[in-house]
Amino acid sequence: MNTAGTDMTVLLERLSAQTQQVHNMQIALWVLIGLIGLSVIVITLFIIPLLMQLKRTLKEAEIMSENINTEIMPKVGSMVSEIEPLVVKLTSMSDGIISSFQSVSTVIKLIRNIVGNRNIKQEA
Repeated sequence: MNTAGTDMTVLLERLSAQTQQVHNMQIALWVLIGLIGLSVIVITLFIIPLLMQLKRTLKEAEIMSENINTEIMPKVGSMVSEIEPLVVKLTSMSDGIISSFQSVSTVIKLIRNIVGNRNIKQEA
């Protein structure tokens, strides 16, 4: 009977140890659940203001793009239409200058050929 009592005591001690282990695991589980909940709260508290700021920034960008489309782009279009005749005029003037330089270059070549031919005739 002594061995049966000892066996029973050992079984009770093991059962008590396992019960304590299960209790410790439950505590660890609740701590982890609490940490996850706290993490969700912190992330939410961070993301909500971030999303609100993003929404405000997008609204401001939309307002700015509307201002650009309604106020600035028509002015740019009118400026381009005002500058266009000047650009055409400058282009034609630069074409005339290039043509004048080509004419001068041709005259200089002719003069050089004439002077070169006279020098050859005088030497002969």
